[in-house]
Amino acid sequence: MAFSILLAACAYIFGSIPTANVLAKVLRGVDLRNYGSRSVSASNAGELLGKWAMLVVGVGDALKGAAPVWIAQALGQELPAQMAIGLAGVAGHNWSMFLGCKGGRGLASMIGVLLALAQLELLLFTVIALLGLAFTVNPPVSLAIATALLPLWSATFERPAPFLWGMALIVVLVAAKRLEGNREALPRRGRLGVIANRLVLDRDTRSRQEWVRRTHDAAGPAQEPAP
Repeated sequence: MAFSILLAACAYIFGSIPTANVLAKVLRGVDLRNYGSRSVSASNAGELLGKWAMLVVGVGDALKGAAPVWIAQALGQELPAQMAIGLAGVAGHNWSMFLGCKGGRGLASMIGVLLALAQLELLLFTVIALLGLAFTVNPPVSLAIATALLPLWSATFERPAPFLWGMALIVVLVAAKRLEGNREALPRRGRLGVIANRLVLDRDTRSRQEWVRRTHDAAGPAQEPAP
C-alpha cells in the first residue's frame, strides 16, 4: 500500500510537468496562463506556436498519463493501484504543482491512461470523438460526449470494479476542470449559461474567437508572443 501511494505521488509530480508551458516559454518566452484561452494545453500551445506544437504537446501529455501506469504494471502493481496511479497523473496535469495548481484539461493524459489500461475504451472514445466532430464540427462537444461515455463502455464490457470507478473518476476529473475553467469568477448574471458553456464548450462564451482573444481588466491583457 505504501509503495502504491509513493508511485501515485510520483505520478502526480510527473503529470504536473507543464509540457505546453515549457515549450511556449522556451521557444517564445510566453506563459500560456496569460495568452489566448489561458489554458496550459496543446490547443493553446498550437495557437501560439502552430499546429506542430499541438502534436508534440499532445504526445508528451499522453505519456504523462501512460508512463506511470506502465511502470506500475512492470512493478507488479494490482489493477486498483494502476488505476489510481493513472488518475494521479491526470490530476497532476490538471492541477500542476508547478503552476499553482493550474494546468490543462486532462484529455491527453486521460488518453495515455486509456492506452495503458483500457484499449477498447480508447478505441470507442476515438470513434465517438471523430463521429461527433464530423457532425458537429465542434471538438469540445465531441470530446465531452466521448469522455462521458467511457463508464458505459466499461460496464458494457463487464470490466471489474476498478475499471468502472476509474472511468467514472476520469470523467469527474475532466468535468471538474472544465467547470473550474481558468479560475475566472462567474458573472452575477447568466451564471447557469456560463456553467453550461464551460461544461459543454470548455469556455465561458459561445464564440471561440471571442474567448481566445478576450482580455480581462483584472488580469491584464492577454500576453502577446514575442516577435
